[in-house]
Amino acid sequence: MYKNILFVLSISIAIFLPGACREEQGPIEIDSHQGKKVSDTPSLPTVQVVRPENRDFKGEFTVTGTAMADKQVTVSALEAGRVDRVLVDIGQWVRRGQTLAVLKNPMINRQYEMVKVKLDFAQRDYERLRALNDKTPDLISIRNVEQAEAIFKTLEAQLHAVSDRMLYLKVRAPFNGVVTKRYVDPGAMVQNALEQREATPIVDILDASVIRLTVYLPEADVAYISKGTSVDVSFPELGDALYHAKVSRTSKSLDPVSNTMTVEIDLDNKEGKLKPGMFARVHFELRTQKEVLALPLSTLVLKQDASYVYVVKANVAHLVEVKKGLEDQTSFQVLSGVQAGDQVVVKGKNTISDGRKVQIVQ
Repeated sequence: MYKNILFVLSISIAIFLPGACREEQGPIEIDSHQGKKVSDTPSLPTVQVVRPENRDFKGEFTVTGTAMADKQVTVSALEAGRVDRVLVDIGQWVRRGQTLAVLKNPMINRQYEMVKVKLDFAQRDYERLRALNDKTPDLISIRNVEQAEAIFKTLEAQLHAVSDRMLYLKVRAPFNGVVTKRYVDPGAMVQNALEQREATPIVDILDASVIRLTVYLPEADVAYISKGTSVDVSFPELGDALYHAKVSRTSKSLDPVSNTMTVEIDLDNKEGKLKPGMFARVHFELRTQKEVLALPLSTLVLKQDASYVYVVKANVAHLVEVKKGLEDQTSFQVLSGVQAGDQVVVKGKNTISDGRKVQIVQ
């Protein structure tokens, strides 16, 4: 009888214990094809981290720019007329004040002759009245003399104005340079560029004896650049040739759209080796910083023109904005946003997002 009771108890335990175990373990999915257990908890993304470290920092960077002539202008006529002669052509060197083209305008010539005749008459009338007033002031009043003088002076000013217009019929070079383009031939009609916005130009002149190199620096670098900062300039088309120069001028302000500052460098080009439009590399060497906090460039996440890094705290990734200082080929100086001892993601940035739990691996 005791054996029968033990047998019944054994069966009851065998029935109820497996169910109790399943309740403690929670639900388990069974792969119908392989018969394997599948976890319902997704795996965490893995990342590698680094800690900011103190190091000596030699700030240097290279930016690109385009060489342009120091002076370049499209020369237009200051008076309308027909082109009588063009005295220069492309590639020709001209000096300041040299005549480039001669125009003809018969209307101005006729106006000059008409004003000159009126002026001669007004001058004689004024001189006659003044002489009579000196001899017989009771006969000729001073008011008549003053009116005659006013007419004479007005016509004299008109003649000077027409004379200036006649001088403008000779188009002259505004500075020394090379003619790079010619727009008109003899017989062409040109307009007064002061009055007509779409006036036909005469020639283009370019002065490349000095090359002006323009580059644009990001906000992080502008604090270390000023007039007189030394730079090394190279041109891929010229091989290993290196030009040592200094910053000539800066805009001293950031462009609100690009958040960059304009920097210009003047290069002597009397030999003519540098051509406008050439591509250039400008290398800046900035002052050295001793024992500053630094991170690898590979930790950066760029979003909306700002710099960020992922900092892991309690296995959670937090996107933190950082302000950069000096940088070189591999690292950048941390000015704010990250402290010594922080764990900063260096690998796996593309698999995580702000607030995501992560697993740190070596």
